[in-house]
Parts: sequence; C-alpha cells; structure tokens
Amino acid sequence: MGHGKIEAYNKIVKNEFLALEDIKNIDDGKLMYDMFVNLPLGGKILESHIIF
Repeated sequence: MGHGKIEAYNKIVKNEFLALEDIKNIDDGKLMYDMFVNLPLGGKILESHIIF
C-alpha cells in the first residue's frame, strides 16, 4: 500500500474511533485506541496508530 493510501486509511480509522468513543482523558484515549485497532474485525487486525 502506498504511503498516501496508508495515511488516508489511518485518518479514516482515527475518525471512526473518535466518532465511537467517549474519551475522558489522554491516557484513557491511548488505551482505548490501542484496543480499538487491535481487535480482529472480520479476520483482519488493524495496525494503524495515532500519536496523541
């Protein structure tokens, strides 16, 4: 996957996460995001990461 496509995919994943989660503080946000991207979805594991 090209660099631009990876960045676009990461942005979509981040936006989906932010739309779904009620983040109380940065530490909770980091933990929740890590769980979000590492859950298997249809047999695929997301490997994107946000730097807070």
